[in-house]
Amino acid sequence: MSQKYVFPVNTFLIFEKINILFWTSATMQPNNYVIFINTNWIYSLTKFFKYNHELHDFFLIDNSVLNLHNLSTLIKLDNTIHNVNNFFNYYLCYFYNLKLKLYILTYNTIEQIKFNSIDSIVLNANWLERESSEMYGIFFYSKKDTRKLLLDYSRAEFPLRRDFSSEGYMDCFYSIFDNDVIYVTNEVVEL
Repeated sequence: MSQKYVFPVNTFLIFEKINILFWTSATMQPNNYVIFINTNWIYSLTKFFKYNHELHDFFLIDNSVLNLHNLSTLIKLDNTIHNVNNFFNYYLCYFYNLKLKLYILTYNTIEQIKFNSIDSIVLNANWLERESSEMYGIFFYSKKDTRKLLLDYSRAEFPLRRDFSSEGYMDCFYSIFDNDVIYVTNEVVEL
């Protein structure tokens, strides 16, 4: 059963051409694959998935960010990639015809936290990338809609980062008299 659904041969030729790392597990989840790719190739790869005859029926399930701040001892990836990056953006795609899941981990080779957006190819990527951008402070190139979903526009804090402080010097509450969110500087507020 595990050998029934595999990628088409032309997909492996594309994977070899763009020089990616490719993993699978035949013992635990036979139809789950992981690829590790530079963010410069994510737009071209998803465009290939969309317009390929065998792979065009894929659906983007999830997009999030892996924050690896201060985890260099746990990660056994290439040191040059990890030393530059603390963030890896991943997409989880499901292919209906092949009945498999593909995790696409993207990394950046520059020190800024910038990734390429795929919302012009996959429609539901807009909402997922906006959430990743808001919670982790990630910037997506060629992003059409950059509005925030949950947080206040006046604040430049990213609550899902590992370096986000859980103890603060500000108290936040809604004032019905001012009809606004008020930030009051206090002594140390401990949780």
